Amino acid sequence: MGIRLSDKNTGKIRYQIGEISRVVANAIESSLHCTFKTQFDMNTAAVSTLQYLDFHKLSIDWTQVVRLEGKGNYTQFVFADGKTHLYTKSLCVYEPHLPPHFVRVRKGCIVNFHFVKKLDTENKRVFLTDNQEIRIARRRWMEVVSWFYSFLN
Repeated sequence: MGIRLSDKNTGKIRYQIGEISRVVANAIESSLHCTFKTQFDMNTAAVSTLQYLDFHKLSIDWTQVVRLEGKGNYTQFVFADGKTHLYTKSLCVYEPHLPPHFVRVRKGCIVNFHFVKKLDTENKRVFLTDNQEIRIARRRWMEVVSWFYSFLN
């Protein structure tokens, strides 16, 4: 879904999704004073480096992240080994830079589908390999179910 502005007289599209998303990304990065340098290789460990203010770098191995939980203006990363780390940015900062197997199941939680054990369609919950169960938001239910079944195929 994107914004497209067209000229009624000529029928030409003046702005395309790519240009708008680039402008929005630049505005967000300049307001947060951080840049994202992402390197994904789906065949090997997907490591992303998040760089703040040219001196603070945060390297994350996305293959080990089970879920991201919003804690106010902070984000708690939960890893497969049970460790958690609290970072000083909100979920909306990390979400656009996540690998494709992450999906937002509710306002305060993003789940890595590599760690999903079961999808409970009756109670609208997802069960993770770390024995956590997360309720799926009513408005995100259809997106999560379609994502889950397309991920399995």
